[in-house]
Amino acid sequence: MGKRKLIYIAPGKSAFVLQDIEWLKKEFHVRSYFFEVPNKFLLPLYILKLFWWLLKESKAPILISFGGYHSYIGVLVSRLKKQDSYIILNGTDSVSFDEISYGYLKSFPIGWFCRKSYEKCTMLLPVSDSLMFTENDYYDNNKRSLGIQMIIPDLKTPYKVIPNGFDLNFWIKSKEVIKVEKTFVSVIGHGQERRKGLDLILEISQIFTDCEFFIAGHNGIDDCPGNVRFLGRLNSDQLKDLYGKCRYYLQLSIYEGFGCALCEAMLCGCIPVVSNVNVLPQISGPYGYIVTRRSAKELEMKIDEALSAELSVNCNVSEHIEIEYPIESRINQIKQIIH
Repeated sequence: MGKRKLIYIAPGKSAFVLQDIEWLKKEFHVRSYFFEVPNKFLLPLYILKLFWWLLKESKAPILISFGGYHSYIGVLVSRLKKQDSYIILNGTDSVSFDEISYGYLKSFPIGWFCRKSYEKCTMLLPVSDSLMFTENDYYDNNKRSLGIQMIIPDLKTPYKVIPNGFDLNFWIKSKEVIKVEKTFVSVIGHGQERRKGLDLILEISQIFTDCEFFIAGHNGIDDCPGNVRFLGRLNSDQLKDLYGKCRYYLQLSIYEGFGCALCEAMLCGCIPVVSNVNVLPQISGPYGYIVTRRSAKELEMKIDEALSAELSVNCNVSEHIEIEYPIESRINQIKQIIH
C-alpha cells in the first residue's frame, strides 16, 4: 500500500520546517509549498498563486506551519474540498505582546487572517501549551496574560500540543571537541536584539570580563565589548561545533514560542541559562538557571551561580532533551492525528 498524500504549507524554509518535511516524507507522500513573498505589494498575487496551486492539487489533508495569510488560504481550500486542515503554531502567530511590538494577532490585516484560520481549521497543533495561554512577568513587574485564548476567548477549535523534535543522531557533541570554560553562546538574528536580550548580554559581558560570549546569527554592532564575538549566520554543522565548544547557552527571550536553539545546544552539552518565560524553564529541566526578571543584576547572580556550580551536576543535560524531544515522537504524534 502506497503512502498517504499530505500537503505541507509554510511561509519559508526555516530549519525546523525543512526537518519536519524531511521526516514526514518517511510516512507520507508530501507535497510542499513555501509561501515566500519578497515584495509586500505583490502579496495579493502570491495569495492567488497559492490558492490556484491548492485547487489543482488532488484532495489531501493540509498541514500548515504558522498562522498567516497562507494558513487562511489553506484552510479555505480544505473546506471547499471537504478535507481536514491542521495549523502548527510556533510563536509569533500566537500572541500580541504590545510592549515589544511582537506578534500577529492584533496586527491588521494579518491578525484577521490568523484568527479566521484558527476558527475554521480542523485542529491547532501548538508546539507548546504556552502559545494557547501563558503568564509573563519577566519583562517587568506587571504580570500579563498572553496567548491565543486571550485574543480569541471563545475559540472552539480543538488543539493538541506537539512539541518540536530534534534529530538525536545529528545534534550530538563530538568526542573530539573539548568544552572551553567560561564560554557562553546565544543565537540572535537581526531584528531580534531586544526580544532575545542582546542588551543584557552586552551589559553582563562587561562584568564577566574573563568570559567569552559568542553570538550566532548576527553580524555585529558598533562599540562592542572585546569579549563579545558576533559570528554571523551559521549553518547547522557550524552551530553544532559552536555548541560543542561552549559551556553555557543563554536564552534571555522576553517571549519565546519554544526554544529550538536551546534544545540543540543542550543536546551538545551546553548548560542553559534562561528567562522565566513560556516553556523555557521546562525545557531546561533540573539543569537550568532561571532568570526571573529582565535585569542585568539578576542575570549576573545566575551566571555567578552557574560558574560556581559543580559541572558534574549538569552531566545529563543532553539526556533530558533526548528523552523529552526526539523528532520521532513529534512525527508519530502528527501521524496519529492526520487522517
